[in-house]
Amino acid sequence: MICPYCSRTMESGSIQSRGTIRWFSDKTLRIEWRPQASAKDGITIASCGAGPFAYALEPAFYCPECQMVVIKKEDGD
Repeated sequence: MICPYCSRTMESGSIQSRGTIRWFSDKTLRIEWRPQASAKDGITIASCGAGPFAYALEPAFYCPECQMVVIKKEDGD
C-alpha cells in the first residue's frame, strides 16, 4: 500500500489487542470502562472474541516515514 500522506511504500502488518478496538470522534470519546455504553457511539475496528485467550486482530499498514498507521475497519459494522 502507498502512504496517503507521503506516497512511500507502507509496511503490512496487524493491529492486535486483548480487547475490542474502537474509534471515537473527539466529541464522543469515552474511557472504555463501560463498553456497553460506549460501543454505540464508536466505530468497531476489530472485535475481540470471548474467552481468556481471545484477542482482536486486524490487518494494518505502517509508514515508517510518517509514523502513520492505516487500518480498514472490520466488515459488518
